[in-house]
Amino acid sequence: RIALIWVIAWGFAEAQQLESFDQVWRTIEEKHWSPEQLEQLPGGGTWKALQGPYRERVAKAGSQQEVRQILREMVG
Repeated sequence: RIALIWVIAWGFAEAQQLESFDQVWRTIEEKHWSPEQLEQLPGGGTWKALQGPYRERVAKAGSQQEVRQILREMVG
């Protein structure tokens, strides 16, 4: 029974983490002061290309602190 509660709680936390990621990613995509910069990032690639790898990392994050660190890297 305790294991089931933990699984449900973890699923809810993971969903919240992904929602936070999606909101940050979408806000930057929609409101960036220079949209053309999102098409060629300094390290190469595009903003859209970063979404999948960073979202996957957020899904696997073990804590909200880890999620915040990933978001800092992403916008960094």
